[in-house]
Order: sequence, then structure tokens, then C-alpha cells
Amino acid sequence: MILANDFLYIYYKEQNIVINRSQFSGSISLIGEKKLANKYSYFVSSVTYNEKNIIVFDLDNYFSDNYRTESVNDTKLAIISRIDILEKSAIDKLYRDCFTYNSNLATDYIAFSLTSNSEIKNSPVMKFRLLSQTLNSHLRSKGLLATSFIESRIEYFIDLNHLLSYNLLNEVIV
Repeated sequence: MILANDFLYIYYKEQNIVINRSQFSGSISLIGEKKLANKYSYFVSSVTYNEKNIIVFDLDNYFSDNYRTESVNDTKLAIISRIDILEKSAIDKLYRDCFTYNSNLATDYIAFSLTSNSEIKNSPVMKFRLLSQTLNSHLRSKGLLATSFIESRIEYFIDLNHLLSYNLLNEVIV
């Protein structure tokens, strides 16, 4: 049984967003973003990573819209994931809706932009509480798997695969 793991903690004014470190392989500063034309409201740009032009999902705005987070600074960075963290059907939809119209995009990586007010730290897994069955399906569709409370702050444990796959396949993020 895993007792502790490395997590990315993203700090907002009143909440923390927590993402398992295994869901991304690196990070970059968001310098030289290029606007991107497509039908999705959160895929707004692309950025260069390892000499490849990759699509950027605006995680910061997604959290603001869905979790009412409020950033404490304007500096942005991006975490980088392999595209195969998503479900196959979601990847196929992303290919049809974004990559075919933007042929200069690399198709093996995806970036998630977020506030730079964040850090990676080791944390006990047991502090997170799974959601109740009645709330599970609705909140899981927003990527939320579990919560934790630290002092007067709520922590949301987010799964990037669930967040993006569900929202792409159900066209929630259009």
C-alpha cells in the first residue's frame, strides 16, 4: 500500500489544487505562447517544448470557472504530460478537433497552464477523503477524485485524465 506520494500543490487564494506527480513529466515557463484556433474554450494556445509545438490546456482558467479559484499572482507556467494519459477516445477526439486544423502541433505531448504559485511535495495519501457515491459522478466529471481540509483551506485532488477525457468526450469544455 502506498502511504505517501509526490504531488503538485497549486496554491490559490482560498483553495489548493493537488495533482499526482506521476501525471506529468516536466514543466516550463509560458514564454512565447502562440494563439490557437479551435472550438474549445480552454485550448487557447500552443507553446514550444523540446523543439516541438504543443497544445496548451488552460488549467488555471478551468479551475477558476469550475472551482472558483482565485490566483494570487499572474506568473504562469505549464506542466507537460504525454498525451497518452488521456483515454484513447478522448485522444481521437482531440486529433479530429484540434490537431487536424493545426498541423504544426506535435501530437505526443500536452501542456497544462497554471499559476506559478505551486510546488511539488511529498504528502500522505491517507489525508484525502474519497467523494460520496451521490456526489461522485458529477464531481468526477470535473476531475475531482477526493478532498482534504488543511486549516481553513480545502484541497481538491484532481485527476487530469478524468478532467480532460470526460470533458472532451461530452463536449463540456466547448
